[in-house]
Amino acid sequence: MTLGRLQAAVADPATPLWLRMGLQAWLRCGGSARLESVLRLPRSPAELRRAQRDAWLVLLAEHFEGSLSQRAAAVHRYAWSEAWRWQHWRCTHGGPPEHATPRAVAAFYAWRFGLPRSTRQVQNILARNSAPGLFPAPGGTVQPGLLELEDAANGTQPER
Repeated sequence: MTLGRLQAAVADPATPLWLRMGLQAWLRCGGSARLESVLRLPRSPAELRRAQRDAWLVLLAEHFEGSLSQRAAAVHRYAWSEAWRWQHWRCTHGGPPEHATPRAVAAFYAWRFGLPRSTRQVQNILARNSAPGLFPAPGGTVQPGLLELEDAANGTQPER
């Protein structure tokens, strides 16, 4: 589960598990941890804006094939080459029109939250947001990061 999928209203069967596990971990530590930290949510407006941009870039990258660097280059090239369209949509429609493709919608919102200036920045964002971590995997299985969080909330050390 990612912030981008929540924001884009993408049905993700892992969402209830992510929320349940996060809330359980928060309750087990007696509420001493901040809930947004347990769920790994952004804590400031700048972090939220960056997280939204990153989430939209990751969704946009799903529309391209190839290695990480090839997809980063394609995302960067597509988003910047169509920037005139995103500005037009913002001025005339207030956002993407109904007929916009999912790829164009993702690019519009990535642009709206601030496109990175270089392909390398896009590649770093994609690499950082593709790494395993807190969130349950799409199949409903729990990735190691979530188990470690629960162990920490219980005051135990994870088995290695």
